[in-house]
Parts: sequence; structure tokens; C-alpha cells
Amino acid sequence: MSENTTFGKVKPAQPGGFNDFQPASARIREDLLHDVTTVFKRFGFVPLETPVIEFREVLIGEAGETEKEIFDISSKEEDKKLSMRFDLTVGLSRYVAANPELVLPFKRYQIGQVFRGEKPQAGRYRQFAQLDLDIVGTRSMMAEAEVLTAMRQALQVFNPGEFYYRINHRALLEGLAQKVNIAPNANFTPVEQAKQLMRVLDKLEKIGMDEVKKELGRAPVDAHDNALQLTPGAIELVEKFLTATGSNEEILAQAEALVGDTEDGKQGLKDLRDLIAYLEHWGLDNEKARIDLSVARGLDYYTGPVFETTIVGGEQWGSVMSGGRYDDLVARFSGQQVPAVGGSIGFDRLYRLLSEEQDIIKPSEQPMVDAVIMLFDDCYIPAVVDMARRLQDGGISAEVAYTSDRSFKGQMNYALKRNAKYLLIYGDREEANNEVAVKNLNTRKQTTISLEGSLPQNIVDALG
Repeated sequence: MSENTTFGKVKPAQPGGFNDFQPASARIREDLLHDVTTVFKRFGFVPLETPVIEFREVLIGEAGETEKEIFDISSKEEDKKLSMRFDLTVGLSRYVAANPELVLPFKRYQIGQVFRGEKPQAGRYRQFAQLDLDIVGTRSMMAEAEVLTAMRQALQVFNPGEFYYRINHRALLEGLAQKVNIAPNANFTPVEQAKQLMRVLDKLEKIGMDEVKKELGRAPVDAHDNALQLTPGAIELVEKFLTATGSNEEILAQAEALVGDTEDGKQGLKDLRDLIAYLEHWGLDNEKARIDLSVARGLDYYTGPVFETTIVGGEQWGSVMSGGRYDDLVARFSGQQVPAVGGSIGFDRLYRLLSEEQDIIKPSEQPMVDAVIMLFDDCYIPAVVDMARRLQDGGISAEVAYTSDRSFKGQMNYALKRNAKYLLIYGDREEANNEVAVKNLNTRKQTTISLEGSLPQNIVDALG
């Protein structure tokens, strides 16, 4: 390259909602993910990986409000539009439909990045990691109970303190939609209007009850506006439904009085009573799993129980694990209904909450490498590389300090910045005696170790 070559300067900026994680944070995130997957495997879930990019038509049918936030991709090689996944559930459903030979129930977990073009704000990002757990192929509420139990143990890996599930059922909301007599709109089917009701109810935590009531009563402004235009009496019924309080059975009794005379309402009540009983078998009582009729979930594909997770003291961050049953999603691709239920931990939101807001998770203080071997001259390269290999083979991470500053002080500073435990010093005297000087940078103890025998064991025996 010519010495006169110049480069244009590009500002090292990144778009909002996309994050770098420095090594200390990335390392503890990696450890947390390992522990979470250990929990999932203990329950018999198996890993699955699906692509970040899907055909847009695969994603668009079930995105609901998220459709407005999908990232599209331009490609001259495809005749169909491509988009980046907004969750991991649609990809799973496509996979199940494409592989009819799967043994059901199919229990899978997946960890992956998802993308949403929403406005960045506290706890909300445009790229974030999700930890998903799903059971496909059974309608039994035992599947919900197992997902919620496994997810509870996974969340406990993060040591978040007290948290509880808030559980509802889309069938109860369907029953509510029937009871409030949504004003007919020739441009929207009753099913579309029921989904619109759930989208409005899903905004309750964001905009509050007063604004939800205004939205419920609002008249359409044009033919494309799916406003519900509920009567004052219907809005009062919705408010009673959303504000039901008491024990789980007391809330279900209130729901039964409001929507229990509809077929959807009856099914929802039965499912939730079964689910609460199964959760109690797993050790989740009324304090850990609470019926909350205000939980709606905005995505259109949910068909049964839906749930969200609230951390005590972190309510402003919203749910850190949510999900529900989606019995119709696979049918979009196969034409055959395959029941399914799943939950998803918003890993980045949870990590930020516990590391920045509550200071529970701290950057890893573990060494970036266990041992740093000093290199004073190229003539020592064969010997120090051999040491590195022997340490690595013995389970001690090691590297040669081929820094630009080869002074003792310069290499010592490098080892300290790497938070190394051991510093190995090799020069003329050590070469002549077939040994290496080793310093424990934590205790400051230093000794000389023979290069004969097991180098890793010699170091541990001498310095701990």
C-alpha cells in the first residue's frame, strides 16, 4: 500500500436501538445463556435454529401491529420480498409445517436475534435477543404448565428477585368481544374487529384506562379505520372485566359472570382452571401465577392462554417473559391445525434491567485469559508457543503477549488489563535451566516452575 494513501473518515456511530456489548458484559451474557440452556435441556427441550431472514409473506400474515415495524431487505436474487424476523415463533411454525415427520409433541428451545423497526426507548431495542421455549403438538394445559415452570427456573438464573406471571385467555377476550356488540363495519369481519379489540386492550399499560376507554368509544374517521365505536354500557362492561381483582378463583368467578354464557368464555374458564391446577402441582401458587384479565398480548396469532412476567420493582420495564398458545399458526403453512404453546424471554431487556437499573448483574471480573506468557525476543517463540499449547491442552486458557511494547512493564500492564491470573516470564536464565518464572497476579506470589512434567499441574500446585 502506498504511503501516500489516504482514507475518508467515517464516524463510528451506530443506529439507535442497536447495542454493542463490551467483553466483560458479553462474557457474563454468554455464561447466563449457557445456564439457561442447561435448564431447558433438563426439561427435555432440544435446540433448533431457523434463519434470521424469511420471505416477507411468511412473516406478514401473523405480525399484526408488528407488521408496521418489519425490516425489509432488498435482494436482486429473489423474486419474493425478504424481511428480517420479528420473533422466533413464526420461523418455528414454518419449520414444523415443512417437516411433517416430526415426533409430536415437539419440544424446542431457540436463542436468537430478532429485529423490529420500532422507536428505540428504555427497555425497547430494534435488535435484541430472545430465548424461546415451545411445545408443539398438544392441546393439554400441561404444556402451558411445563413452559411456565421451565421459564421460571430459567429466569431464576438471572437472580431477578421476586417475579410473578400474569395469565389470561384469548377465549375470554373473544367472549368479551361478543358481549360488547361491536358496531358492524362492512370493511372488517367480526374476527378482525375482535382482534382490534385485543390490540386496544393491549395498550392499557402504555396509555392507561382513560385513554383505552376513549379508543374503545371512538368512531371511525374513514372506511379504512377499524375503530370499535362501543357504547358507554359496553365500555363499562370492558372496564369491569379489565379491573377484576381477588384470588385466581375469585377473578375467574367474576369473568364467568361477565362472559361465561358464551362458548368462548366457557372454554377459556375451563382451560384456565386446568392450568392453575397443573401449575400448583409444579409448585406455582396464586402468588407466582396470577389470573389477570387485562393481559391481552398484541400479536394476532394467539388463540388460548396468554401470559406476561412482572418483576417486582421493575414494573416500568414491562414484561421480561411473555407468550401463549397459538393453535392456528402452523396451519397457515400446512393447512392442518397443529396446537402449540410457547414463551419468550426478552434477554436484552432483562439484562439491562438487572445490570443497569437494579445493579444485580455486574460485569464479569473473570480473567479474559488465565495466563499471559511474556515474549521478549523472537528467538523465544518456539518455547513460549509450546508453553501456551501445553497450558491450553491442560484446560488453562493462555496466550503469548506479542505486544508492540516488549518491555517487562509493557507486557505486565497488558496482562493486568487482560485480568490474567498468571504471568509467565521466560528469558535466557529460564531457557538455560529448562524452567519458567510464574507470578500469580492476584496474590503477587512468584516462583519458578520446571518445564518438565505437566506444566498446568505444576503451576496450580505451586501457586493455586
